[in-house]
Amino acid sequence: MKKFLLSVTVFLVFSITTVFAEPQPGVRQAFETVVGQVLQGDATGTRIYCLANVTSPGMTVRSWKHSLTLPDSAGYLFFLDDLPEANWEHPARLVFVDASTWAHQVWQMTTPPKNFIDFIPMGEYIPRERATAQRTRFKADLSGRPLEADSIQSFSNASAAAPDSAEARTMLNLGPNHKYAVIINGGYDRSNNHVRYWNDISFLYKVLKNICGYKPANIYVLSGDGTNPAPDRPGGVNSSTDLDGDGRLDIDYSATRANIGLVFDKLAQRMDSNDFLFVFTTDHGGQDEKTPGMGILYLWEEYINAADFAAQVNKIQSYDTIVFAMEQCFSGGFKNYLSGPGRVFMSAASSTEYSWAMGPDYQYDEFSYYLTCALAGVRPDGAYVNADSDGDGVTSFAEAYAFAAANDTADETPQFDDQSLLAADPNVGAGAISLDGRFCMPFTLDAADSTIDYSISASFGKLLKVYVKDSGTSGDRWRVSLGRTASLTADASGSTRSWFSPAVTTCARTQMARVSYANGNNLFPATGYIKFVLQGARNKSLAVVPTP
Repeated sequence: MKKFLLSVTVFLVFSITTVFAEPQPGVRQAFETVVGQVLQGDATGTRIYCLANVTSPGMTVRSWKHSLTLPDSAGYLFFLDDLPEANWEHPARLVFVDASTWAHQVWQMTTPPKNFIDFIPMGEYIPRERATAQRTRFKADLSGRPLEADSIQSFSNASAAAPDSAEARTMLNLGPNHKYAVIINGGYDRSNNHVRYWNDISFLYKVLKNICGYKPANIYVLSGDGTNPAPDRPGGVNSSTDLDGDGRLDIDYSATRANIGLVFDKLAQRMDSNDFLFVFTTDHGGQDEKTPGMGILYLWEEYINAADFAAQVNKIQSYDTIVFAMEQCFSGGFKNYLSGPGRVFMSAASSTEYSWAMGPDYQYDEFSYYLTCALAGVRPDGAYVNADSDGDGVTSFAEAYAFAAANDTADETPQFDDQSLLAADPNVGAGAISLDGRFCMPFTLDAADSTIDYSISASFGKLLKVYVKDSGTSGDRWRVSLGRTASLTADASGSTRSWFSPAVTTCARTQMARVSYANGNNLFPATGYIKFVLQGARNKSLAVVPTP
């Protein structure tokens, strides 16, 4: 203990000298009181901060949600962050040390004071060793090795009902005009808007634009204080509004409730039943104090709860699929409010858990980092990532979630809820949805000699693969003919998972696909699924329409 106190005292003298006109023995004694009596001599895992000025008697201290009144005497105010690698809200303490009696008083906190910018770090932070989560069912890594073949099934919601309008949704269109995204980072204030939040959204933005071909006009970014040139990060840094390094403005709005409403008003006007929306949030989160189990998302100097956020999303009445990925603490507290027909929900943590930054340098949040790596097929440094466990050439959200959950070693339990259009089948659902949108649809044949044709418009020169599978357990097998005149045939032999091996062709603008019955139990009508995978560079476009 003496060795520890000596080291922090040496560091403390430098810290005090840089803030006060001269070292103040009272501050040193108050600090030693905090370490010795509040932390019992061991500050491991706790970051300690001290208010730069002596407090005035009866001073009011405001946190993000509440306020408290200090004792009616002058003293020294300390803030102890007990889980500094986690996002807010999480356990912390405010400690007042009386300047005359050296008596101390402690208040439990879940967020920093609003004037946290006036606090200075004290002593040397020694991180506590993080325990590895023991919930991983299978192995996965970032070296390019795919997940085990059966890793997706347990993440689909087999009991989810299809949307009422499923029969009306017969067109599959994955072109850039049909893909939208909303990216939100609140940061809360300049003291807590960590660089990892900007990195989270920058990484995702580059994936959407440069890999998946999203139009910048279809990506709505709400981050921190928006385009305000004032500093919005610790150290007096102002976050760049250029997320992908091309010299253009990418952040559209500050992260406020009003701007969330504005964005979803626009999407409600723009989107139709062929469109896909991806909603991503990173930042601090908390628990609603009035409604148990409800999460809140901190924005820029305010917050929004799950019910109010869902009300904004629900303005969109016409869509094919909406996918949510939420990184903030207690993000699972949004699941019951955002889940529903035609939707997929993922979160880093449950409704009772904190979410964590990723060590050792804390440049990204852990769950969202692995999720984005999986969806992109690369890490931010360009290293190859393979989360395509069924080998069809595209990483679905089910595969990306499985990959992220397997790699996430933080003390958090990622959540998943699949109520997408085809979620009733455990091998389809979110397993047939990627950042390009939904790439699978059901079909029905009325007799052994009947067929169903699809008209396909696709980007010239890209590789098109078409897969088919039985919709249940009846063992029906199908044949696919593909090409400009449906002349290239792939029989129902071999498989990737339960999907039959694909018919493959190089796109020549307009294609035809024909599905016919191969063999099975000969009970009709017989139903199945057809999956279209278009491989190639960004800006790919694929539109599929069943023809009479």
